[in-house]
Amino acid sequence: MKKNARLVLLFAMIAVMLVMTAVIASAANVATADEFKDAVANGGEVNLTADIELTAAVTISKDVTITGGKTITFSGCNGFTVTAGKVVFDNVNVTVGANYWLIYKTTANVTVK
Repeated sequence: MKKNARLVLLFAMIAVMLVMTAVIASAANVATADEFKDAVANGGEVNLTADIELTAAVTISKDVTITGGKTITFSGCNGFTVTAGKVVFDNVNVTVGANYWLIYKTTANVTVK
């Protein structure tokens, strides 16, 4: 009886860990500037579900992949400051106004696809 209870407990723990891993590994779908900034701060995969307009530069300091085929527009400000991590822009359009920089990176690895 104790052996069966231990097996049930073990399988329950494995199931919980698998669900947690799936939740953590899933992409953050974002449609607003605030959602975008929060998702980038958390790191991981960020999927744009709408065009995003930002009025302040965004600092990236974790591994982030930004996807979604939408446009990120920086209005009256610089773009991304990448200070650490690996950052991938995959099928994303990014625009900034004249006299502003798009990406400023220090020791980070930035890839644009």
